[in-house]
Amino acid sequence: MKRRLDRSGLIEYVCKCGVGHPVWGSALWICQNKNGTDYPELDRDATNEMIHGCCGCCERDDWPGTVENSLKVAHDIIKSQNKTISQLNREISRLLIVEQKSKLKPK
Repeated sequence: MKRRLDRSGLIEYVCKCGVGHPVWGSALWICQNKNGTDYPELDRDATNEMIHGCCGCCERDDWPGTVENSLKVAHDIIKSQNKTISQLNREISRLLIVEQKSKLKPK
């Protein structure tokens, strides 16, 4: 995946061909942030954000950008982030204990 800063931060899946295929949720989010969440042209504008030089990869059933595959990827990212957060919390706790012990030592 990559974020297109030249297209308001649009997130794209990049296939083996090197073509960036926009993610629908990202296109929708961009349009909602520009114009609000409830306006008549929202779907049309999000569809326009989805325009790309297509090689056909995003039509495959195993494409990571399908709803099912996107949810799996999101779930895997969340699990990974939760693991990292837990590790950081343990390290912070350890450092706080070390700091408290050093303050209690007589000088």
